[in-house]
Amino acid sequence: MELVTGDLKELEKEAKLLMGQLCRNLNLAEAIATVSSLDILSELYYDVTGCVNKKLEK
Repeated sequence: MELVTGDLKELEKEAKLLMGQLCRNLNLAEAIATVSSLDILSELYYDVTGCVNKKLEK
């Protein structure tokens, strides 16, 4: 995951990919790790932009 480019589109693309994985996970540990990653991306998005991304907050 390369989010250091300064392009928020990369962050949003990674979040979309993780949300898709969350729908497919059968393993509870994987689902928890995916939700944790989405939470981190949400916090990163807020730190960079100063506003909340509604898709990530769901």
